[in-house]
Amino acid sequence: MGLNGWHRGERLIHEKLGHNDNYAIMTLFHSISAELPEEHATFYSTRLPFLPVVTLDTSGRPWGSVLAGREGKPGFVRNSRYNTLSIDAKLWVGEPLLENLRRYKEDESMLTAGIGVEYSTRRRNKLAGKVINLEKAGDNIHLDLMVEEALGNCPKYITIRDLVPSPNTSPTIVHQKLTLEPNDRLPEDVISFILDSDTVFLGTTYTASADEESRYPSHLGMNQRGGRKGFIRVFPSDARTVVLPDFSGK
Repeated sequence: MGLNGWHRGERLIHEKLGHNDNYAIMTLFHSISAELPEEHATFYSTRLPFLPVVTLDTSGRPWGSVLAGREGKPGFVRNSRYNTLSIDAKLWVGEPLLENLRRYKEDESMLTAGIGVEYSTRRRNKLAGKVINLEKAGDNIHLDLMVEEALGNCPKYITIRDLVPSPNTSPTIVHQKLTLEPNDRLPEDVISFILDSDTVFLGTTYTASADEESRYPSHLGMNQRGGRKGFIRVFPSDARTVVLPDFSGK
Protein backbone atom coordinates (compact mmCIF):
# COMPACT_ATOMS: atom_id res chain seq x y z
CA MET A 1 0.00 0.00 0.00
CA GLY A 2 1.95 3.01 -1.22
CA LEU A 3 0.78 6.48 -0.23
CA ASN A 4 -1.14 8.48 -2.82
CA GLY A 5 -0.54 11.75 -1.00
CA TRP A 6 -1.41 13.37 2.31
CA HIS A 7 -4.81 12.50 3.74
CA ARG A 8 -7.36 15.15 4.61
CA GLY A 9 -6.16 15.75 8.17
CA GLU A 10 -2.56 16.10 7.08
CA ARG A 11 -3.53 18.49 4.30
CA LEU A 12 -5.35 20.70 6.80
CA ILE A 13 -2.26 20.84 9.02
CA HIS A 14 0.00 21.68 6.08
CA GLU A 15 -2.39 24.45 5.09
CA LYS A 16 -2.46 25.85 8.63
CA LEU A 17 1.36 25.86 8.75
CA GLY A 18 1.65 27.48 5.33
CA HIS A 19 3.31 24.51 3.63
CA ASN A 20 1.15 24.36 0.50
CA ASP A 21 3.72 26.22 -1.61
CA ASN A 22 6.67 24.24 -0.24
CA TYR A 23 7.26 21.51 -2.82
CA ALA A 24 9.85 19.69 -0.69
CA ILE A 25 7.42 19.27 2.21
CA MET A 26 4.34 18.54 0.13
CA THR A 27 6.09 15.67 -1.66
CA LEU A 28 7.71 14.07 1.41
CA PHE A 29 5.17 11.25 1.32
CA HIS A 30 7.15 9.78 -1.58
CA SER A 31 9.85 8.80 0.92
CA ILE A 32 7.45 6.36 2.59
CA SER A 33 7.97 2.97 0.98
CA ALA A 34 5.19 0.47 0.29
CA GLU A 35 7.68 -2.35 0.83
CA LEU A 36 9.90 -3.42 3.73
CA PRO A 37 13.49 -2.61 2.71
CA GLU A 38 15.98 -5.39 3.33
CA GLU A 39 18.09 -3.18 5.60
CA HIS A 40 15.00 -2.37 7.70
CA ALA A 41 14.14 -6.07 8.00
CA THR A 42 17.67 -6.79 9.21
CA PHE A 43 17.48 -3.88 11.65
CA TYR A 44 14.23 -5.08 13.24
CA SER A 45 15.36 -8.70 13.49
CA THR A 46 18.93 -8.25 14.75
CA ARG A 47 19.28 -4.87 16.51
CA LEU A 48 16.22 -4.31 18.70
CA PRO A 49 15.57 -5.64 22.22
CA PHE A 50 12.05 -4.16 22.17
CA LEU A 51 9.54 -2.76 19.69
CA PRO A 52 6.90 -0.14 20.62
CA VAL A 53 3.66 -0.69 18.68
CA VAL A 54 0.20 0.87 18.63
CA THR A 55 -3.17 -0.86 18.32
CA LEU A 56 -6.78 0.26 18.67
CA ASP A 57 -9.21 -0.64 21.43
CA THR A 58 -12.83 -1.52 20.77
CA SER A 59 -13.71 2.19 20.84
CA GLY A 60 -11.12 3.00 18.16
CA ARG A 61 -8.68 4.71 20.56
CA PRO A 62 -4.93 4.15 19.99
CA TRP A 63 -2.90 2.54 22.76
CA GLY A 64 0.84 2.00 22.85
CA SER A 65 2.44 -1.32 23.84
CA VAL A 66 6.04 -2.41 24.19
CA LEU A 67 6.83 -5.82 22.68
CA ALA A 68 9.90 -7.76 23.78
CA GLY A 69 11.06 -11.35 23.93
CA ARG A 70 11.23 -13.35 27.15
CA GLU A 71 14.98 -12.76 27.45
CA GLY A 72 14.85 -9.05 26.59
CA LYS A 73 17.34 -9.45 23.76
CA PRO A 74 17.26 -8.90 19.97
CA GLY A 75 15.99 -11.80 17.89
CA PHE A 76 12.34 -11.93 18.95
CA VAL A 77 11.45 -10.35 15.57
CA ARG A 78 12.06 -12.35 12.38
CA ASN A 79 11.68 -11.41 8.73
CA SER A 80 9.70 -14.57 7.96
CA ARG A 81 8.81 -13.67 4.39
CA TYR A 82 8.56 -10.76 1.99
CA ASN A 83 7.06 -7.69 3.69
CA THR A 84 6.19 -9.70 6.81
CA LEU A 85 7.72 -9.58 10.28
CA SER A 86 7.00 -12.42 12.71
CA ILE A 87 7.13 -11.45 16.38
CA ASP A 88 7.28 -13.73 19.43
CA ALA A 89 6.80 -11.64 22.54
CA LYS A 90 5.88 -11.86 26.18
CA LEU A 91 3.08 -9.62 27.46
CA TRP A 92 2.81 -8.40 31.03
CA VAL A 93 -0.31 -7.72 33.08
CA GLY A 94 -1.92 -4.44 32.03
CA GLU A 95 -0.45 -4.46 28.52
CA PRO A 96 -3.06 -2.75 26.27
CA LEU A 97 -2.46 -5.25 23.47
CA LEU A 98 -3.93 -8.02 25.63
CA GLU A 99 -7.31 -6.27 25.60
CA ASN A 100 -7.03 -5.00 22.02
CA LEU A 101 -6.59 -8.52 20.66
CA ARG A 102 -10.38 -8.64 20.60
CA ARG A 103 -10.39 -6.55 17.44
CA TYR A 104 -8.37 -9.22 15.66
CA LYS A 105 -10.73 -11.97 16.75
CA GLU A 106 -13.67 -10.06 15.31
CA ASP A 107 -12.50 -9.76 11.70
CA GLU A 108 -9.18 -11.66 11.49
CA SER A 109 -7.16 -8.50 10.86
CA MET A 110 -5.94 -5.59 12.96
CA LEU A 111 -4.22 -2.33 12.08
CA THR A 112 -0.93 -1.66 13.81
CA ALA A 113 2.25 0.41 13.54
CA GLY A 114 5.62 0.34 15.23
CA ILE A 115 8.89 2.19 15.62
CA GLY A 116 12.29 0.66 16.19
CA VAL A 117 14.98 2.69 17.94
CA GLU A 118 18.52 1.47 18.52
CA TYR A 119 19.54 3.75 21.36
CA SER A 120 23.26 3.02 21.21
CA THR A 121 23.44 4.38 17.62
CA ARG A 122 20.28 6.59 17.54
CA ARG A 123 19.11 4.73 14.43
CA ARG A 124 15.34 4.84 13.99
CA ASN A 125 12.90 3.22 11.53
CA LYS A 126 9.12 3.22 11.39
CA LEU A 127 6.56 0.82 9.98
CA ALA A 128 2.79 0.56 9.61
CA GLY A 129 0.52 -2.20 8.38
CA LYS A 130 -1.71 -4.88 9.81
CA VAL A 131 -1.60 -8.07 11.82
CA ILE A 132 -2.48 -11.00 9.53
CA ASN A 133 -1.96 -13.86 11.99
CA LEU A 134 -2.10 -13.97 15.76
CA GLU A 135 -1.69 -16.76 18.29
CA LYS A 136 -1.74 -16.47 22.09
CA ALA A 137 -0.66 -18.98 24.70
CA GLY A 138 -0.65 -17.71 28.27
CA ASP A 139 1.43 -14.55 28.41
CA ASN A 140 3.14 -15.30 25.08
CA ILE A 141 1.93 -14.09 21.71
CA HIS A 142 2.99 -14.78 18.14
CA LEU A 143 1.91 -12.34 15.48
CA ASP A 144 2.67 -11.86 11.82
CA LEU A 145 2.77 -8.22 10.82
CA MET A 146 2.39 -7.31 7.15
CA VAL A 147 4.30 -4.08 6.52
CA GLU A 148 2.52 -1.68 4.16
CA GLU A 149 4.48 1.49 4.98
CA ALA A 150 8.16 1.83 5.89
CA LEU A 151 10.18 4.93 6.67
CA GLY A 152 13.63 5.73 8.00
CA ASN A 153 13.79 8.63 10.48
CA CYS A 154 16.61 10.97 11.44
CA PRO A 155 18.47 10.50 14.77
CA LYS A 156 17.55 13.88 16.25
CA TYR A 157 16.44 14.10 19.90
CA ILE A 158 17.27 10.47 20.70
CA THR A 159 19.19 10.12 23.95
CA ILE A 160 22.06 7.63 23.67
CA ARG A 161 21.79 4.92 26.31
CA ASP A 162 22.85 1.33 26.89
CA LEU A 163 19.96 -1.02 27.60
CA VAL A 164 20.41 -4.01 29.92
CA PRO A 165 17.95 -6.95 29.72
CA SER A 166 15.86 -7.65 32.83
CA PRO A 167 14.00 -10.86 31.93
CA ASN A 168 12.86 -11.62 35.49
CA THR A 169 11.02 -8.35 36.06
CA SER A 170 7.46 -8.55 37.38
CA PRO A 171 5.58 -5.32 36.56
CA THR A 172 2.42 -4.50 38.51
CA ILE A 173 -0.46 -2.13 37.78
CA VAL A 174 -0.36 0.96 39.98
CA HIS A 175 -3.14 2.98 38.28
CA GLN A 176 -5.69 1.87 35.72
CA LYS A 177 -8.61 3.99 34.60
CA LEU A 178 -9.26 3.62 30.89
CA THR A 179 -11.81 6.43 30.66
CA LEU A 180 -11.39 9.64 32.66
CA GLU A 181 -14.41 11.58 33.85
CA PRO A 182 -14.57 15.33 32.99
CA ASN A 183 -13.21 16.42 36.37
CA ASP A 184 -10.67 13.63 36.87
CA ARG A 185 -7.02 14.59 37.28
CA LEU A 186 -3.88 12.53 36.78
CA PRO A 187 -2.34 11.20 40.02
CA GLU A 188 0.62 13.20 41.29
CA ASP A 189 3.06 10.31 40.85
CA VAL A 190 1.98 9.93 37.21
CA ILE A 191 2.53 13.65 36.59
CA SER A 192 5.98 13.45 38.20
CA PHE A 193 6.82 10.46 35.99
CA ILE A 194 5.81 12.39 32.87
CA LEU A 195 7.75 15.52 33.84
CA ASP A 196 10.87 13.45 34.56
CA SER A 197 10.81 11.70 31.15
CA ASP A 198 13.18 12.41 28.27
CA THR A 199 11.50 10.00 25.83
CA VAL A 200 7.90 9.29 24.92
CA PHE A 201 6.21 7.01 22.39
CA LEU A 202 3.08 8.42 20.79
CA GLY A 203 0.49 6.33 18.94
CA THR A 204 -1.87 7.95 16.43
CA THR A 205 -4.75 6.84 14.23
CA TYR A 206 -6.29 8.03 10.97
CA THR A 207 -9.75 6.74 10.07
CA ALA A 208 -10.66 7.30 6.44
CA SER A 209 -14.13 8.32 5.36
CA ALA A 210 -15.96 5.99 2.99
CA ASP A 211 -15.28 8.20 -0.03
CA GLU A 212 -11.53 8.40 0.72
CA GLU A 213 -10.84 4.85 1.92
CA SER A 214 -9.64 3.57 -1.46
CA ARG A 215 -7.19 6.44 -2.00
CA TYR A 216 -6.20 7.23 1.60
CA PRO A 217 -6.75 4.00 3.58
CA SER A 218 -7.07 4.04 7.37
CA HIS A 219 -3.78 3.46 9.16
CA LEU A 220 -1.97 3.91 12.46
CA GLY A 221 1.30 5.58 13.38
CA MET A 222 3.82 5.08 16.19
CA ASN A 223 6.28 7.87 16.87
CA GLN A 224 9.10 8.65 19.27
CA ARG A 225 9.65 12.08 20.77
CA GLY A 226 12.61 13.07 22.91
CA GLY A 227 14.30 16.01 24.57
CA ARG A 228 15.71 17.10 27.89
CA LYS A 229 13.81 16.13 31.00
CA GLY A 230 10.90 18.52 31.36
CA PHE A 231 10.24 18.93 27.64
CA ILE A 232 6.86 17.27 28.23
CA ARG A 233 4.52 19.39 30.34
CA VAL A 234 1.19 18.85 32.09
CA PHE A 235 -1.20 21.78 32.50
CA PRO A 236 -1.44 22.56 36.24
CA SER A 237 -4.96 23.92 35.71
CA ASP A 238 -6.53 20.54 34.91
CA ALA A 239 -3.65 18.13 35.68
CA ARG A 240 -4.54 15.99 32.67
CA THR A 241 -3.65 17.95 29.49
CA VAL A 242 -0.23 16.79 28.30
CA VAL A 243 1.75 19.23 26.13
CA LEU A 244 4.20 17.54 23.78
CA PRO A 245 6.38 19.82 21.58
CA ASP A 246 7.14 18.72 18.03
CA PHE A 247 10.72 19.77 17.41
CA SER A 248 12.11 20.36 13.92
CA GLY A 249 13.61 17.35 12.20
CA LYS A 250 11.53 14.70 13.90
